[in-house]
Amino acid sequence: MPSDADPSPGARERRSDAERNRQAILDAALSALARRPDAALDDIARSAGVTRTTVYRHFPNREALVSAVYAEAMTAVSGAVREARLAQGPVPAAFQRVVDAVLRIADEYMILANGPAVDLNEPVLVAGYEEALEPIIALAARGQATGELATALPAWWLADCLFALLLAALARESDGDLSRDQTPSFVLTSFWNGASTTNSGR
Repeated sequence: MPSDADPSPGARERRSDAERNRQAILDAALSALARRPDAALDDIARSAGVTRTTVYRHFPNREALVSAVYAEAMTAVSGAVREARLAQGPVPAAFQRVVDAVLRIADEYMILANGPAVDLNEPVLVAGYEEALEPIIALAARGQATGELATALPAWWLADCLFALLLAALARESDGDLSRDQTPSFVLTSFWNGASTTNSGR
C-alpha cells in the first residue's frame, strides 16, 4: 500500500501537473501584468494555457495572484543580489555589480516597476524585500566603515534608496525616457552623489 511519503505514480503525476500549471500561471501573470496592470484573469489563463477554473484552484482571487507574482519577482531579485557577491571586492565595484545583477533580470520582472497596486505590507512581500535588501544593507555598512559612504544616514536607508532609484529608472525605461544603456550610470551617479562622503561633506 503506498504511503504518504511514497505517493503512487498517478498522485505524483497529478502533483507535477498542478505545479506546472501554477508556474505557467505565474509566468503568464508576470508578463501580462507588467504590460497591463489591469490584465484580466481570463487573459492570463489563456496565456498560461489553462482555464479560469484552474487559476482559481491555485489562487482564490486576483489579489492573491498579484501578491504571488510580486513574491516570485522579489525571490528572483534576492537571488540575483546574492549572486553578485557583494561582500567581495571594493565597495564601488560591488554597487556596480548589484545594479548590473538586478538589470539582468529586470525585463522578466518589470512588474516590480510598473505592475498593479499591491499591499506591500503583506508578510510574504515584506520578507522577500528584506531578504533582497539584506546584502545591500551590509554593503552600505561596509562602505560607511571604509569612509566611502556618509554615516549621517543608516545603512538600511542607503540600501532603500538604491533600490528605489533602480525602480524609478526601470519605470522611466518603460516610458521610453531612458535607455537600458543609460540606466546604470543614472542610478549609480544619483546614488553616489547623495550618499558618498565626498558629496555629503560628512
